[in-house]
Amino acid sequence: MKTNRNPIELLQPSGMSTTQFQDLQKILHLSRDHRIWSWHPLSPNPLLQLSFEDAGLSSHPQDLRQDSMIIIPPFGAALSYRKAWKNQHRTVFDLSTPEVRRAQSTLALLKFEGAELLVIGRKNDPEVQVHLIDHPRARVIENAEDAVRIPFAPAFNLICQTSHCPQLARHLTAVIQGRHRDSKVTFLDTSSTQENLRRAALTQIVQAGCRPDLLLVFGHAHSAEMLLHAATEHRLNAMRIGHKNLPRSLPNHARITMIACDDVTPQECTSQISTLEYIRVQNDPYAA
Repeated sequence: MKTNRNPIELLQPSGMSTTQFQDLQKILHLSRDHRIWSWHPLSPNPLLQLSFEDAGLSSHPQDLRQDSMIIIPPFGAALSYRKAWKNQHRTVFDLSTPEVRRAQSTLALLKFEGAELLVIGRKNDPEVQVHLIDHPRARVIENAEDAVRIPFAPAFNLICQTSHCPQLARHLTAVIQGRHRDSKVTFLDTSSTQENLRRAALTQIVQAGCRPDLLLVFGHAHSAEMLLHAATEHRLNAMRIGHKNLPRSLPNHARITMIACDDVTPQECTSQISTLEYIRVQNDPYAA
């Protein structure tokens, strides 16, 4: 007897954009004729990063040569680095996203107002580290505990990591405002439109009564953490998966939905769903 099951659904938008994928393909093409170097590993996705390293990409300082082509990752590079590379007449291929560049420009403008600079995000994320290189006195806020520890200042200017949830960022802004009622607190939303669309997709399936039995969040970076947080807010049964972090089993008759972050290629989305379907079949005694 063959079991009827709902196929695993891929919630859109999922995975990196066509433009992002084409840019990554360009790197592999450029590596054929150029020595390529980046100030930081290019992708949190281990398979993507391995493919870049196999193509010759290095992020070790000693591997930067005069003839190296510099690749700026999607999460950007410090403005001071960019200036130095320009002065050295380096060839640069810029993969930084428009949202990342906007966040950098916003923070640079806010600095001139003289207020304390605060960045909401994950302290060890390379995108946040870029801000700290350019603005060493800026403080990073990961959670409410960090927010209440911020000492008084007459004014605070805040931005958020582009993958951060703007609602969570506004909550942390309110915590600071409540802690320092006499301070002027200004938050400028620098979150990514694409990431916000993914979170909105979760809201839509809940509001439409299409709540899955299990939501799988496929990703390797801060954006996956934020999607998992959004799923928890909607009381969805969710788990994070990666290439080496797969469930041992999946329920046969459950409605399962997967959403993928922007560090995942379209091909990886398709392949991962096939792998997950295979895992599910292994638990079905009636599978054909």
